[in-house]
Amino acid sequence: MHSLVSPLIPFPNIAWWQMALSYGTVSWELSERFEKMSFRNRYEIATPNGRLQLSIPIQGGRSNKTRMANINISANTDWQRHHFLTLVSAYGNAPFFDHYVPSLQPLFEHPYELLASFNLATIAWVKRVLNIALTEDFLEAYTPTYPQHTIDFRKQKKYSLLHYKPYYQVFQDRVGFLSNLSILDLIFCEGPQSIRHLDGRN
Repeated sequence: MHSLVSPLIPFPNIAWWQMALSYGTVSWELSERFEKMSFRNRYEIATPNGRLQLSIPIQGGRSNKTRMANINISANTDWQRHHFLTLVSAYGNAPFFDHYVPSLQPLFEHPYELLASFNLATIAWVKRVLNIALTEDFLEAYTPTYPQHTIDFRKQKKYSLLHYKPYYQVFQDRVGFLSNLSILDLIFCEGPQSIRHLDGRN
């Protein structure tokens, strides 16, 4: 049986969720060092001007070499308010935004100190609203390489889609279809039907 070793990512993109559902088992890497220019502290959404990356500020900046489990979120900016207002601006007219925003908003109000805690909370939210079940565990010791039956996503900068079909997007008429955004884009636009784009039923 294949399993997936993954870094903790906030609101993972559509390809990540396709892969996770395909294997059904995810091992979260907590001992790795923070990897700059990766999705460990950022996610992409759609705006009228195209893709936009929302980044979570961390103490020590991008050069931080602390274990992922111990990375602290910087308290120097009101990033949660900024992220939430950006989501409201980008997706306020999306078909299912009003349905999901009451349960989403608390994620941007709780005072998270650790990046890992916020990332896990976003993943738990997605699983809850889409009724997704995954077998999960946490890797406390770093392992450089894994056997062939384990998919190691720790060094991946981008995740390729396993199967893909365009869906309605809010700004598609302006910027075209934007593939492989954060799962938030799919949820706000497709609602309960999002799962069909993740498990191959679309």
